[in-house]
Amino acid sequence: MSSLIALALQIVDSLWRTLGLPTAFPRVVGPPPRAHKPISEAEPFIRHYTIHASDLIGRNLLIVGDVHGCYEEMIQLIDVAQARTPERPLTVVFVGDLVRKGPRSLEVLRYVRTTPHTYSVRGNHEEKVVRSILSSKRGNGHTLSSEHDLRWLHMLDNEDFDYLKALPYTISIPALDVILVHGGLFPGQQLSAQNPQTMMTMRELTLGHDWFHGATLRPCVGGEDGRGWAQFWCGPQHVFFGHDSVRGLQEQRFATGLDSSCVYGGKLTGCLMRLGENATTVMCLEREIVQLDAKRQYRPIKSKSFFLFS
Repeated sequence: MSSLIALALQIVDSLWRTLGLPTAFPRVVGPPPRAHKPISEAEPFIRHYTIHASDLIGRNLLIVGDVHGCYEEMIQLIDVAQARTPERPLTVVFVGDLVRKGPRSLEVLRYVRTTPHTYSVRGNHEEKVVRSILSSKRGNGHTLSSEHDLRWLHMLDNEDFDYLKALPYTISIPALDVILVHGGLFPGQQLSAQNPQTMMTMRELTLGHDWFHGATLRPCVGGEDGRGWAQFWCGPQHVFFGHDSVRGLQEQRFATGLDSSCVYGGKLTGCLMRLGENATTVMCLEREIVQLDAKRQYRPIKSKSFFLFS
């Protein structure tokens, strides 16, 4: 009602001024424009990156799950996938968590950073590294303080840090109707509306209650029980994600989870997509899961609650 009254006042005021009559009403002024929320120091400049069809012409695509510093397994998985499609080179895209927990984080990071046609989204562990380095730069010391972390963090150069800080939350491939994210996407929300923490850390959804809308889905918090978010994702884009080693390989109609516990002695998983093209775009001709056993268990499995916060 108040908006209708304001509109009526604006119309009458405009008419009075057009006729040259003294205004009978105070001028209605709208609220000031909303300022954009400042980008925090840790956030990437480009939140959502796009790989275009032109970037994939003549190539195949390999999407790789959580590596966590398992450099040997990563290289071997890429070699196995390339051997299955020797006629076309690979574009390799990672679903985040390149680093931490495993033995060779720095080598994994530098391989991804320096290898052409190689991309990654930001995982929660890249986020932790960025925030730890920023804390150190401010003179507050690293927030990651384990000997294992500090050993390789102190070897990072400016190019490594700039690359980590630039990692986007999502990578979209519109020609293939594919989105990559580390944690998850909340169903029904545009990418621009997705919460960064949700994109990096969400595993499960549960039912909440809203006085206006009744029962509504919301991300689980802490050790709260729920169902894997991918079960609720209805497309149309197919989402590839990681961050859920408890469930392992997940194959839903519109979502595929690729975290299969390599660093815990499980497998490193990738999805190999054989591509073709016509005059205007590229398309997926065939898709297969490629898996490689971990060479050993690099990190002990403690409990389900351990995974919820890692």
